[in-house]
Amino acid sequence: MALASLRSGESDVAIAGGVNLSLHPAKYLVYGMAGMHSSDGRCRSFGEGGDGYVPAEGVGAVGIEAAESSRSRNSDHIYAVVRQARPITGAPLEDSRFRVRRPQAMLLSACIDAAGVDARTIGCG
Repeated sequence: MALASLRSGESDVAIAGGVNLSLHPAKYLVYGMAGMHSSDGRCRSFGEGGDGYVPAEGVGAVGIEAAESSRSRNSDHIYAVVRQARPITGAPLEDSRFRVRRPQAMLLSACIDAAGVDARTIGCG
């Protein structure tokens, strides 16, 4: 939504963020009974050897602005360029189905394709 707001010209700057909270203990019981937890306690969602879920909580937020605006101000340092964005689930709040790795991988692939970049050029450091 933040990226769409910038692209439409509705906003000059925006905050993009997300949060994951595990607020009810039944989550751990149900996932355990379903055999969904990682066998070694390590999460490798898109890596080899990943065999399950590792519960975690977290929050993150970043301030973003249009690249053209940022480049026009000499004092701003550009840390990353966002070319495309998609919500990770896209599901309504009442939809409690667990999202598996394959649809997430397909979502990432679609997002990379829509951005028109070679996935091998994407880095983090």
